Amino acid sequence: MIGALAFLAGASLALIFIGIVFNVLVRAVGFAGPYWIVATSEYSLLYIGTLAAPWLLREKGHVYIEVVRVLLPERGKWIFAKVAYTIGLIVSVIVVVFSIPVLETNWGEYELRAYQMFKQWLVLPVTLSFLLLAIGFFRYLFSNDSMYDDQSKGAPMEKGWG
Repeated sequence: MIGALAFLAGASLALIFIGIVFNVLVRAVGFAGPYWIVATSEYSLLYIGTLAAPWLLREKGHVYIEVVRVLLPERGKWIFAKVAYTIGLIVSVIVVVFSIPVLETNWGEYELRAYQMFKQWLVLPVTLSFLLLAIGFFRYLFSNDSMYDDQSKGAPMEKGWG
């Protein structure tokens, strides 16, 4: 499921690119561009950011500050990781808890900009993705797996380049 969400996010990014290029070309030759491309791009940016996040966490691709972690002793790195997972878990759960009432409130309501769509489709990706993020952070917190293992090997500071 996480792979499918990431694929959907990637496909959305490709479609935004195609839509923007098409819109620019149409305007360059003097025609009015389709009005729905901007709205679709805005919605897609929400989907890209939220739907790809669980995959990025699973693949250990989230951004973090290596310069702080690499200076810590092994026990400090372990504590640093567990604190980071705990913060990620807490933030993800807070977003899920607060997004559920918003999802319920908007269920069946319509958003009307360039086209009509259900408002729950704006909140549902946030709720689903942060629920999957919470599960991912929970897994890291209570297992021996680390999202830092692969990235810290061979860091410039450890090779003496810094």
